Parts: sequence; structure tokens; C-alpha cells
Amino acid sequence: MESGKLSESTFHKLVEKWVEGHKHHVFFADWKCKTVGGKYFLENVNVARYHQWKPENVKPSESELLSGEFFPEDDQARLIEHSSNGGWLCLYTLHIVYSPVYTVPVLYFKAIHRDGSPCTLEEVERNLSGAATEMIQNHYNRANNTLISEEEHPLLGLPYFVVHPCQTGNRMAELMRTSVVEGFDYLIRWWSLVGGLLDLEMSPRLLSSLLTQIDS
Repeated sequence: MESGKLSESTFHKLVEKWVEGHKHHVFFADWKCKTVGGKYFLENVNVARYHQWKPENVKPSESELLSGEFFPEDDQARLIEHSSNGGWLCLYTLHIVYSPVYTVPVLYFKAIHRDGSPCTLEEVERNLSGAATEMIQNHYNRANNTLISEEEHPLLGLPYFVVHPCQTGNRMAELMRTSVVEGFDYLIRWWSLVGGLLDLEMSPRLLSSLLTQIDS
């Protein structure tokens, strides 16, 4: 894995270990291993993410905001914060899939509003993290953002958003030059990198906890 890439057989082993990780840490509890045609991938459904930008046709009513319809019932602080800022809750389905072309894991995802209507590509792009914006500026054509696109899921044959993996190997290789990344550490650090583009990153404390509790 010195190049920042890994084989498909290694990815399958890491997937199995990721799912088994629930025995060590609650972070892994909602992830499931799926197989299609002998190909493994990881799935996590109904992941809550707060959008700060919304299209004009999506406007939660005051009663919905006050009742918590768009927010978890036990999250009143964020309810107040995001209702005042115009944010609202969306639900993401996440898939970690192996790419035989780029030889790295790839994040495929779909996002919906609470009423079940799909989020648009424009919505997703406008709600990317600061890290994603920086990556686009440094590595992608600013006039043609290819970091996030909508493509056919390689295993399911359905339209999904995807974080394009063309820079993943390079970013992981850079990380490996400054840190020891072996075995299961690779997938954890990959998620910290790629998940962070959607503001789903691990805090430094959580990352440290996972790296120490799960054997490489």
C-alpha cells in the first residue's frame, strides 16, 4: 500500500474487519457488508447530514421546524441553530466500493430530503465541506467540478453520486509519507479523508481512538 492504493482482495479483508469493528467501537455499528456477484461493499443508510443551502422549492414550514420534523428530537440546540440559518436535515445512504481501475475505495452515495424527494447534484455541491472546496481549487477544473458527479453504481446499476477517486491514491500516498498506515489503518484514514469532503469526517479524538482500539 506504499503507493496509496490496495488490491481488491485486501479491500475485501478490510471490509470484513470494518464490519467486525462494532465489537470494539460504536462508530462501526451501522455499517453492513453487502455482496453483489462476489464483490464486497460497505453500506450505511439514513446517515443524517445538515445542509446549509437549499433550493427555493424546499422550505420547511415554521411548524415543521418547531416540531422537530426536520431534525432529531434530541437535538434541540442544532434545531435552533440550523432553523435560524436556513439549514435542514437530509438523509444519506453511503456505499464504500472498490474501484479496480483506480485500485482504491470509492464513496458512492445518495441523498434525500425528509419527504423522500432526492437532493440534486447542485444541492450536494453547494453543501460540500471546506476541505472539498480546497481540493476542487487545487486539483480540479474550477469551471467543471468533477469532484462530485452522478454516475451509475458499478455494482447496483443505479444512479448514485460519487466522490471521484482520481486524487485518492495520491492523497493517501502523501499521508503515508508522514504517518505509518498499515492494514486496517488504511480504511480508517481513507474514511477520515474522503468522508471529510462531505463533512462526515472523524474528529481527531475519534480517529485516534479507532486507530488504537482496532488492531492493524
